Amino acid sequence: QLAFYHLQQQTITLEELLANSAIATALYAEHLQQQWWSLQRYPELLTVFKQILWRSNPVECKAEQGYQLQQMGLVHLHGLQASLACELFHPFFRDRLAQISC
Repeated sequence: QLAFYHLQQQTITLEELLANSAIATALYAEHLQQQWWSLQRYPELLTVFKQILWRSNPVECKAEQGYQLQQMGLVHLHGLQASLACELFHPFFRDRLAQISC
């Protein structure tokens, strides 16, 4: 919805949005930051999300954790396997994870 709003307001073109993930990430920065804070409050979800973020194949997870991550809009569920819902999440969350690893 946010992307459509910016497209409708003509603050960005579709070509710019699709070609530049940094612009798209900036549009969603507030939303992604809220998701990051939520993950930090629930270490068990963060642990599962890290596995999902770093793997290209779906990750087996507990039903409750998968459901919670899906409700947050971070993953797609396929039974008990979860995969990242959006490739735009990679740079944002990898950056945050690198900061806490230091």
